[in-house]
Amino acid sequence: AGGRVALTCSVDGSDDWKYYGFRRDSHSVADPVRDVRAHGVMVVSEGGFYRCRGGRGDPELFSQNSEEVLIQKTVPSWVILQPNWSVIYSGEKITVRCKIQGGGDTGWTYEWRTTSSNNPPSHSEYTISRVTESHSGDYSCKGRRDYYLTEWSQVKRLTVPPDKPKATLRADRTTIPAGGSVALTCSVDGSDDWKYYGFRRDSHSAADPVRDVRAHGVMVVTEGGFYRCRGGRGDPQFFTQNSEGVLIQKTGDVDRGLHVSWVKSVSVNPPVITVSVLSLLRVYETR
Repeated sequence: AGGRVALTCSVDGSDDWKYYGFRRDSHSVADPVRDVRAHGVMVVSEGGFYRCRGGRGDPELFSQNSEEVLIQKTVPSWVILQPNWSVIYSGEKITVRCKIQGGGDTGWTYEWRTTSSNNPPSHSEYTISRVTESHSGDYSCKGRRDYYLTEWSQVKRLTVPPDKPKATLRADRTTIPAGGSVALTCSVDGSDDWKYYGFRRDSHSAADPVRDVRAHGVMVVTEGGFYRCRGGRGDPQFFTQNSEGVLIQKTGDVDRGLHVSWVKSVSVNPPVITVSVLSLLRVYETR
């Protein structure tokens, strides 16, 4: 790649020849090579089929054409994973592509090499609709077309963990002050391009979605309750496991957040009425 090849044209045992070089590819007639140096040397940087002939005298007498010499040109190739996430989870969709510099799909023959337990087809790309752990491994490719060829590309590693990821939900504090709010942050460790979804329930309802989930998975909430989240990405969308729940309490929310039980005891002699609080129970509970 980026280099040149020297071709030398000669007519044995003869003098005073001028030399003429010609190049063709598989789809064109031969074109003259303009830069033929002294002693019939051609320095070329393009692949193709080359031949030459000599000429001398006036009128010029030409030798027969030489046999053709095939010059192959090496170009770089590399493997692309789309989407190019650091980790792909079991069940997600991914496309594996062999990219060749200056090349396209037409007319190229591809070969793949992988350490995974799956055998890729001999195409420029292929899509895995639902990856599994068996697709984990290193992938490399090479291609050939006419006089163009590549060496084996550098390996690209596909990592598919055995377990489905789990979202994590963190709160900057667990009690909402009167008139205030609490920020909750949802994340998926070591992964990319997630959209985040938050859910809230209280002791009497099923989980409802939190509509205002900001960038980077941040939810700013003003209501007490039991919160959790999950991440989703891709098309079709792949979801993580739900996070563990986080209980957010609201200061002064007695009617909705607390239940009080009372027991009255009455003594006739002496006539004193005693009222004692037996229990103060929070009705928010975890699943």
